[in-house]
Amino acid sequence: MNKSAIGFDPEDPDPNSKLADIVKMIDNQVICDSSEEQHPFLGVKRQDILINILVETIAEDFDLEISHEYAEDRVRKTLADMSSQIESPGEGYEDPVSRFRIDWPELSEENNKRFSVFIPLPLRPKPKSIPDRMQYGENLLCRATPDDWRKYFELANESTPTQTRGYPNSPEEFIQGSNLNGISPGRYTFWKFESTGNDADFVIHELESILDVFLGKINYATNEYHQLEFDSTGNRIKRAGRTIIEYPPMYMMFQDGAFHRLQPKNTDIFSPIPSIQPVGQYDTALDSFPELVNLGDAEDPIFAEDKTILNKSIENQLGASFRTIGQALTTRDPETAFLSLYRTLEHVTFTRNAQSITPLERALRLVDANGDQYLDLVVKSIKNRRNTLVHEGTDVGITVGDLNFLKGLCITSMRTLGQVADEYSREEILTYITTEDVDSKIQDLETEIEDLEEELECYECISDWR
Repeated sequence: MNKSAIGFDPEDPDPNSKLADIVKMIDNQVICDSSEEQHPFLGVKRQDILINILVETIAEDFDLEISHEYAEDRVRKTLADMSSQIESPGEGYEDPVSRFRIDWPELSEENNKRFSVFIPLPLRPKPKSIPDRMQYGENLLCRATPDDWRKYFELANESTPTQTRGYPNSPEEFIQGSNLNGISPGRYTFWKFESTGNDADFVIHELESILDVFLGKINYATNEYHQLEFDSTGNRIKRAGRTIIEYPPMYMMFQDGAFHRLQPKNTDIFSPIPSIQPVGQYDTALDSFPELVNLGDAEDPIFAEDKTILNKSIENQLGASFRTIGQALTTRDPETAFLSLYRTLEHVTFTRNAQSITPLERALRLVDANGDQYLDLVVKSIKNRRNTLVHEGTDVGITVGDLNFLKGLCITSMRTLGQVADEYSREEILTYITTEDVDSKIQDLETEIEDLEEELECYECISDWR
């Protein structure tokens, strides 16, 4: 068994065994012995390293539907209580693992709660210009009526929220302290998200996963043919003349029908609130894309050992592409847009652990771009800018030409992947985009087959020799 430097097997498939080992180490090295020798280097404590591992085990290895933030807060509180017990005369515990689990009953029994989240999106769509529901994996975002919004808005204003630390006490208090100037049905559309979880942060993460995709889809559809422009006075990307759908100003959360908390999100919203038109633009832009339901790993034996290929489904990668291209189309910062577009190409070409030019080359094959010396120069220039920005952290002077080249390649490659997914398998698509010259590869394989057939024939002739 391969033990880690701190004494446990990180690959142990049993989460209860991992948790027990880590809690015992924390009890031995932190609670019962807080000597300075336990500090691995200046500025970092051994207890923080162990707590990080414990939080990761709880949040990832147990099927708890719990956020890392909430898990860490709970873990630190439990360990503080255990330390107090050890220091108090007459108290204490014999088994640290059993004591730890007393504060964590959900490790042994289901303790999920039901949350409903109401989301006001700053957009005024024409009737039927966007769908009333959006599914991403198992999560579903549905349109709520203005009457439903008013009902829960009033309920929240009349109630005391369960969580108030760091959060506004009511929607009215929040709106009055911001520049939002009200949230009315004439300027906003209202959406509802429902999910289970051990804590509100987990549900927010689930919500933002699907909301990122939804907003990415809308911004993809409304900006498909718009060129990006610069505001030269501030080296910012212009937003005038484009329809930009942003994050909502807040999330209004309810747990089992009771007001749980109001979480501010985006207070930098100014009039006019954008309108989605004409009707049909969304459907026309996104008609070729499959439903983003079948997420997760894929089963392609040809690419199972290829470390440069991410083993995820087409739907998973398209969803990730919508999230990052949405970020690129809504930001004002050129560097953020540049890197988000580059990440989009990595998603749409299933690229990981590869040279930085690889997603560009694969995307160009996907869209059947014929290489020439001028295109090659642009691609190498963009690759060099990306490497300078990421590895050197220096200003690379990103141009509007760079951004529009990447944007056009992202839009076209995403659309192409969505179209060919109906006709070709993931294995066939990856074979195509990872092969420099398909015709030459076919010829090489045919020659190899002929040689193998001759070798086989020879072996068949001598098989009865003895």
